[in-house]
Amino acid sequence: ILSVIVDDNIVWPNGMAVDYADGFLYWTDAHWGVIERSDLWGKGRRVLIQSHVAYVYGLTLLNQYLYWTDWDSHTVGRANKNTGGRRSVVLDDFYGTGITAVNTRKQIDVTACSSKNGGCSHLCLAKPQNKRTCACPDNFVFADANRTQCQAPDPYLLFAMSSSKTKGYVRRTDLQRNAGVQTV
Repeated sequence: ILSVIVDDNIVWPNGMAVDYADGFLYWTDAHWGVIERSDLWGKGRRVLIQSHVAYVYGLTLLNQYLYWTDWDSHTVGRANKNTGGRRSVVLDDFYGTGITAVNTRKQIDVTACSSKNGGCSHLCLAKPQNKRTCACPDNFVFADANRTQCQAPDPYLLFAMSSSKTKGYVRRTDLQRNAGVQTV
Protein backbone atom coordinates (compact mmCIF):
# COMPACT_ATOMS: atom_id res chain seq x y z
CA ILE A 1 0.00 0.00 0.00
CA LEU A 2 1.40 3.37 -1.02
CA SER A 3 0.87 6.31 1.30
CA VAL A 4 1.32 9.95 0.36
CA ILE A 5 3.70 11.69 2.74
CA VAL A 6 4.20 15.01 0.93
CA ASP A 7 2.28 16.18 -2.15
CA ASP A 8 1.80 19.91 -1.68
CA ASN A 9 4.11 22.37 -3.47
CA ILE A 10 6.60 19.71 -4.59
CA VAL A 11 7.58 19.31 -8.26
CA TRP A 12 10.94 17.57 -8.86
CA PRO A 13 11.90 15.64 -5.72
CA ASN A 14 15.23 14.26 -6.93
CA GLY A 15 17.15 13.33 -3.79
CA MET A 16 15.96 11.84 -0.54
CA ALA A 17 17.57 10.88 2.78
CA VAL A 18 16.09 9.33 5.92
CA ASP A 19 17.39 10.14 9.39
CA TYR A 20 16.19 7.12 11.35
CA ALA A 21 17.86 8.21 14.59
CA ASP A 22 16.08 11.57 14.77
CA GLY A 23 12.98 10.64 12.76
CA PHE A 24 13.26 13.03 9.80
CA LEU A 25 12.84 12.76 6.04
CA TYR A 26 14.88 15.13 3.84
CA TRP A 27 14.42 15.78 0.12
CA THR A 28 15.60 18.05 -2.65
CA ASP A 29 13.32 19.76 -5.14
CA ALA A 30 15.24 20.92 -8.20
CA HIS A 31 12.27 22.86 -9.56
CA TRP A 32 12.18 25.15 -6.51
CA GLY A 33 15.90 24.87 -5.74
CA VAL A 34 15.33 23.85 -2.13
CA ILE A 35 16.19 21.21 0.43
CA GLU A 36 13.32 20.47 2.82
CA ARG A 37 12.60 18.23 5.76
CA SER A 38 9.63 16.84 7.67
CA ASP A 39 9.06 14.10 10.17
CA LEU A 40 8.67 10.60 8.72
CA TRP A 41 4.91 11.16 8.26
CA GLY A 42 5.20 14.52 6.44
CA LYS A 43 4.36 16.67 9.47
CA GLY A 44 6.42 19.69 10.54
CA ARG A 45 7.60 20.37 7.00
CA ARG A 46 10.10 23.20 6.57
CA VAL A 47 12.61 24.52 4.06
CA LEU A 48 16.20 24.17 5.29
CA ILE A 49 18.05 25.59 2.29
CA GLN A 50 16.65 27.79 -0.45
CA SER A 51 19.34 30.19 -1.63
CA HIS A 52 22.37 29.54 -3.80
CA VAL A 53 21.29 26.05 -4.80
CA ALA A 54 20.47 25.98 -8.49
CA TYR A 55 19.63 22.38 -9.36
CA VAL A 56 19.91 20.19 -6.27
CA TYR A 57 19.94 16.55 -7.22
CA GLY A 58 21.47 13.86 -5.01
CA LEU A 59 21.18 13.97 -1.23
CA THR A 60 22.72 12.02 1.62
CA LEU A 61 23.12 12.32 5.38
CA LEU A 62 26.15 11.70 7.57
CA ASN A 63 26.15 12.49 11.29
CA GLN A 64 25.01 16.13 11.68
CA TYR A 65 25.35 17.13 8.03
CA LEU A 66 23.43 16.92 4.78
CA TYR A 67 25.46 16.57 1.58
CA TRP A 68 23.99 17.28 -1.85
CA THR A 69 24.99 17.49 -5.46
CA ASP A 70 24.18 20.52 -7.55
CA TRP A 71 23.86 19.67 -11.22
CA ASP A 72 24.05 23.30 -12.32
CA SER A 73 27.04 24.54 -10.27
CA HIS A 74 28.86 21.16 -10.45
CA THR A 75 29.50 21.11 -6.71
CA VAL A 76 28.87 19.02 -3.63
CA GLY A 77 27.50 21.12 -0.79
CA ARG A 78 27.18 20.56 2.92
CA ALA A 79 24.99 22.05 5.65
CA ASN A 80 23.79 21.31 9.16
CA LYS A 81 20.85 18.87 9.01
CA ASN A 82 18.82 20.73 11.64
CA THR A 83 19.32 24.37 10.72
CA GLY A 84 20.60 24.45 7.14
CA GLY A 85 23.42 26.62 8.49
CA ARG A 86 27.20 26.18 8.36
CA ARG A 87 27.00 25.73 4.61
CA SER A 88 30.10 25.02 2.59
CA VAL A 89 31.20 23.59 -0.74
CA VAL A 90 33.13 20.38 -0.11
CA LEU A 91 33.85 19.53 -3.74
CA ASP A 92 34.17 21.70 -6.84
CA ASP A 93 34.14 20.54 -10.42
CA PHE A 94 31.80 17.63 -9.67
CA TYR A 95 29.96 16.31 -12.73
CA GLY A 96 27.87 13.61 -11.11
CA THR A 97 24.38 13.39 -9.73
CA GLY A 98 24.27 10.62 -7.13
CA ILE A 99 25.87 10.75 -3.70
CA THR A 100 25.99 8.31 -0.78
CA ALA A 101 27.66 8.78 2.61
CA VAL A 102 29.40 5.81 4.15
CA ASN A 103 29.96 5.87 7.89
CA THR A 104 32.85 3.52 8.64
CA ARG A 105 32.57 4.10 12.39
CA LYS A 106 28.94 3.18 12.82
CA GLN A 107 28.54 0.10 14.97
CA ILE A 108 26.98 -2.84 13.21
CA ASP A 109 24.13 -4.55 15.03
CA VAL A 110 25.22 -7.36 17.30
CA THR A 111 23.38 -10.68 16.91
CA ALA A 112 23.69 -14.12 18.44
CA CYS A 113 25.93 -14.96 15.46
CA SER A 114 28.34 -12.05 15.99
CA SER A 115 30.69 -13.77 18.43
CA LYS A 116 32.42 -16.98 17.37
CA ASN A 117 29.78 -17.63 14.70
CA GLY A 118 27.20 -18.28 17.45
CA GLY A 119 28.93 -21.57 18.32
CA CYS A 120 27.99 -22.99 14.92
CA SER A 121 30.65 -24.86 12.98
CA HIS A 122 29.49 -23.67 9.56
CA LEU A 123 26.38 -21.47 9.16
CA CYS A 124 24.82 -19.27 11.82
CA LEU A 125 21.39 -17.82 10.98
CA ALA A 126 20.37 -14.88 13.19
CA LYS A 127 16.80 -14.83 14.49
CA PRO A 128 14.80 -12.20 16.38
CA GLN A 129 15.29 -11.68 20.13
CA ASN A 130 19.03 -12.40 19.87
CA LYS A 131 18.53 -16.07 19.02
CA ARG A 132 20.15 -18.15 16.32
CA THR A 133 19.90 -21.39 14.42
CA CYS A 134 22.87 -23.35 13.14
CA ALA A 135 22.74 -24.88 9.67
CA CYS A 136 24.92 -27.18 7.64
CA PRO A 137 26.00 -26.82 4.02
CA ASP A 138 24.34 -29.02 1.41
CA ASN A 139 25.00 -32.71 1.96
CA PHE A 140 26.52 -32.14 5.41
CA VAL A 141 24.82 -33.48 8.54
CA PHE A 142 24.76 -32.44 12.20
CA ALA A 143 27.32 -34.36 14.24
CA ASP A 144 25.98 -33.51 17.70
CA ALA A 145 22.69 -33.51 19.59
CA ASN A 146 22.81 -29.70 20.03
CA ARG A 147 22.77 -29.29 16.25
CA THR A 148 25.75 -26.92 16.22
CA GLN A 149 28.51 -29.01 14.64
CA CYS A 150 28.37 -30.19 11.04
CA GLN A 151 30.30 -32.97 9.45
CA ALA A 152 30.82 -33.97 5.88
CA PRO A 153 28.97 -37.08 4.78
CA ASP A 154 30.86 -40.32 4.61
CA PRO A 155 32.19 -41.10 1.14
CA TYR A 156 29.75 -42.93 -1.07
CA LEU A 157 29.30 -44.10 -4.63
CA LEU A 158 26.40 -43.13 -6.85
CA PHE A 159 25.45 -45.41 -9.68
CA ALA A 160 22.60 -45.90 -12.09
CA MET A 161 21.11 -49.29 -12.68
CA SER A 162 18.10 -50.91 -14.18
CA SER A 163 16.18 -53.83 -12.76
CA SER A 164 14.06 -54.31 -15.87
CA LYS A 165 13.49 -52.79 -19.28
CA THR A 166 11.00 -50.27 -17.85
CA LYS A 167 12.33 -49.33 -14.39
CA GLY A 168 15.61 -47.58 -13.61
CA TYR A 169 17.21 -46.37 -10.38
CA VAL A 170 19.88 -44.04 -9.12
CA ARG A 171 21.44 -45.63 -6.06
CA ARG A 172 24.20 -45.00 -3.60
CA THR A 173 26.35 -47.10 -1.35
CA ASP A 174 28.21 -45.88 1.72
CA LEU A 175 31.90 -46.74 1.44
CA GLN A 176 32.76 -46.26 5.13
CA ARG A 177 29.98 -48.20 6.79
CA ASN A 178 29.18 -50.53 3.92
CA ALA A 179 25.54 -49.89 4.77
CA GLY A 180 24.30 -51.46 1.61
CA VAL A 181 22.71 -49.97 -1.46
CA GLN A 182 20.07 -47.24 -1.01
CA THR A 183 17.75 -45.85 -3.64
CA VAL A 184 18.22 -42.11 -4.03
